[in-house]
Amino acid sequence: MDISPNGKLIITGDARYLAILWDAKTGAEIRSIFVGSPVQKVMFMEDGNSFITLSMITGSSMITPKYRVLQWETKSGNLLRSYPFTCSDDFSMSP
Repeated sequence: MDISPNGKLIITGDARYLAILWDAKTGAEIRSIFVGSPVQKVMFMEDGNSFITLSMITGSSMITPKYRVLQWETKSGNLLRSYPFTCSDDFSMSP
């Protein structure tokens, strides 16, 4: 779970392959985005205009799992970028 920089939105991820955008004030669901694999981590980018999902790649080993990193536009829910690398679950972003 992460809260947008302006505090108006919340993003969550789940094992049903979804990233869900919520209105922080009302708790209403704004949009569900199908990510394609179980979502392990979500985080807003610094400007709040996009967010990142980290999801385990289907078929990767449970001993040394690999994760896919995708960037989504907050306003539309459109996929902006699929990063050309895999990472571990301790992934973090910095400006």
